[in-house]
Amino acid sequence: MKIPKRTLKGPPRPSLSELTRMCLESLEKNELATAKQHCAQVLVIEPKNLIGRLLSARIEYRSGHLDSARNQLMSLCQEYPDCVEVWNDLCVVLMGNGDYQELKQTLAPALNTTNHSPVLAEFYVDSLLKLQESQTAIDYFDQHPHLLQSSSSLKLQWTEALRQQQQYAKAAQAIEQLLLESPREENLYRRLVAIWRDAQDAGQLEQALKRWLTISPNHPVALHLMGSIRPDTGTAAVRASDAYVKTVFDEFAATFDQALSQLDYQAPQHVQRLVQELIAKGQIAASGLRVLDAGCGTGLCGPILKPLSETLIGVDLAPKMLELARQRDIYDTLVEAELTQYLSRYAQEIASAKAFDLIVICDTLNYFGDLREILQHAFDCLKPHGYLIFTIETLGAQDLATTNSSFILAQHGRYLHAPASIEPLMTQVGFATLDSYACELRKQAGEGVAGTLFWASRD
Repeated sequence: MKIPKRTLKGPPRPSLSELTRMCLESLEKNELATAKQHCAQVLVIEPKNLIGRLLSARIEYRSGHLDSARNQLMSLCQEYPDCVEVWNDLCVVLMGNGDYQELKQTLAPALNTTNHSPVLAEFYVDSLLKLQESQTAIDYFDQHPHLLQSSSSLKLQWTEALRQQQQYAKAAQAIEQLLLESPREENLYRRLVAIWRDAQDAGQLEQALKRWLTISPNHPVALHLMGSIRPDTGTAAVRASDAYVKTVFDEFAATFDQALSQLDYQAPQHVQRLVQELIAKGQIAASGLRVLDAGCGTGLCGPILKPLSETLIGVDLAPKMLELARQRDIYDTLVEAELTQYLSRYAQEIASAKAFDLIVICDTLNYFGDLREILQHAFDCLKPHGYLIFTIETLGAQDLATTNSSFILAQHGRYLHAPASIEPLMTQVGFATLDSYACELRKQAGEGVAGTLFWASRD
């Protein structure tokens, strides 16, 4: 009698569509290793599968392998020159890596092959704006006016290009049209405020802020900027509110370093040159110091201060800025706190051995009006012969002549201080010596922002 052979069957293998679905679900959960396994199975079944290859590039990008993702997508763009989704993914990679020039050059011919897809047009115009080529963006919209009707995002980019080209009335008119459709959209009021602020039209700026506060009475940015409308009264608040600082810098955090680079931000370089000079003169040691980066932001001064430091502490009020500072892996301690409160508490609690050899407040005091309290607390936190280095934005002679205060809250939301008022203030606080020099902090609307770098020791 013959015994029939049994056929052993394993579990059924997932289909191509199931593997693709599982890969997408893993990506959504940020389970990159699992997503990569599913993607590899897709490509084993069908090596030329477009979706599988797109997913492979996305996994590489999310894993931080930017060059690999870029190369995969460039190859796909050559194979599928009219596929918007492929070009979209390449744009995401290039934009995320800050390769704006390459994005502009790579995408220009693709716009024709995709009939100027609004999705790709948005990336293209964004790259132009990042490169400060706003007139080229306006020309592009003039050549393809249908784009302004296809997407509110593109229309907002058009208004931004107009603002950068100082076509303020036209930009404001476009925002007003959008407000007819979305009268409670806060972002539109914020843009309208930016337009009239840059136009230096105090009347229109005040009206825009009042309208914004009508729909959002407690918005910290609108409330703060309203205080800048009449700087000649000398009634500016003592400092920017915690809510204002957190709102502005948490929203700005992701693009902060790139934006400052485009504005030719120079404040950390001024601090670096001064520190090197003080070391050369033997006024501070070249290493082994206890250092505070007060208002550290994303940590732009960190690489300058770390070589000097035995201990480097960073303090900032905005948690998302601190997240980026933490990624630098430079600071021994990062603290989320309002600076005045931190310094006050530290001065009360520290033993003399824990006092600071050096405190740097770089591009932070422009969010304080009255500086006496914060400078006093900084003095109290220093060791004997410890140094304080700080910058201010300079109040010009013309503005100084129209105010009865040593500082004003300017319409861009930052405080300007009269340098001549700093020396008597520092004397009152307790510093015996003070030096300074004028410097340019950054560019704003193409013009240099005047600042002053101060340094003083606690003798």
